[in-house]
Amino acid sequence: LESKDEFFPIIDLCKLWQAAIVHLDDPLLAIKAGQVVHPSDYGLIGALAMNCANIGESILSMSHYRHLFNGGFHSRSHAGINAIYEFIAPPELSVELARPIIELDFSANINLAKFVTDHQYDDLMTPNCIGFNFPPLVAMEEYEALFGCSVLFNQDTNCIISELDILGAKVHEPNLA
Repeated sequence: LESKDEFFPIIDLCKLWQAAIVHLDDPLLAIKAGQVVHPSDYGLIGALAMNCANIGESILSMSHYRHLFNGGFHSRSHAGINAIYEFIAPPELSVELARPIIELDFSANINLAKFVTDHQYDDLMTPNCIGFNFPPLVAMEEYEALFGCSVLFNQDTNCIISELDILGAKVHEPNLA
């Protein structure tokens, strides 16, 4: 924690999460932590997300500035038949080390989307499906209970698949200025 680097090294952050998961004996700790994230936890980037006109703009702004608060992970979103949010771990991280950060991100993004829309669209903010590129650590039902949707493992990518309508959901009382 005494690092003088601009960012806390991402590998150390991942190791810290792994240690917390082992110490608390809770393989789903990162998902649970994401459920209590508040936009203020992301500072100015969270404030930006809260002041976009809709969830689509909010996702784009968070994706664009993500590197400012983690220095290693990237995300991208695209729309076709569904809205897809993809989270990309740096290649130097093993899947096991990156796992808690990815789970935290997905859980936090779902929670933040519900928060910034003042829970007016909670059903819409619940994804259709989540895909992870790693195997499950506990029974599938535990993941599905926490995320509220089907969860697939050992996929090619880490992604959240949602209804396309999610992108137009209005952020509650944004300050567009």
